[in-house]
Amino acid sequence: PLFRSNAREVKEIDENVLDEAAQWISDHQNDDGSWDTIGFVCHADMMGGVSGKYTLTAYTVIALLEYGNADMSVLNAAGEYLEDNLDENKDDSYALAISTLALYKLKSDKADDALKMLMDLAKEDENGIYWEGTVKPPAPRYEYMPVPVSSQNVEITAYAALALMEVKDAR
Repeated sequence: PLFRSNAREVKEIDENVLDEAAQWISDHQNDDGSWDTIGFVCHADMMGGVSGKYTLTAYTVIALLEYGNADMSVLNAAGEYLEDNLDENKDDSYALAISTLALYKLKSDKADDALKMLMDLAKEDENGIYWEGTVKPPAPRYEYMPVPVSSQNVEITAYAALALMEVKDAR
């Protein structure tokens, strides 16, 4: 996530930069606990499934927790937002995967509900369990071109795996 504060183990990180970034993020939190996208992304294909306030809020929670010195009132407000809007995102595997991880990291009472919703969306085949996104790759521009492959399913499954590891669920 955003801070990559675990890089502290291999690279010297200026803690003041992290502190200022966390403060800026905190200052831009909405009254309901969420965050809106600010600015623009040059390469939208690099965003994975992060779109909208819900997934951005879950991603931001994970980044702030990884940072380690975030204001707990900011994290609590974000957690309440994620809990209050969980049901609205029950059909979005990306939103559920990342918010389930965030809710477990926050030790939310709704984390188990989120995991159940996430598991309801799981697919299983001879290779194991996985999740699929709702974004379909665009059609090829010419008949002889292969269909572009989206990495979104890998990212969703990775977040779901992290959530399962967080709760020590070996499915």
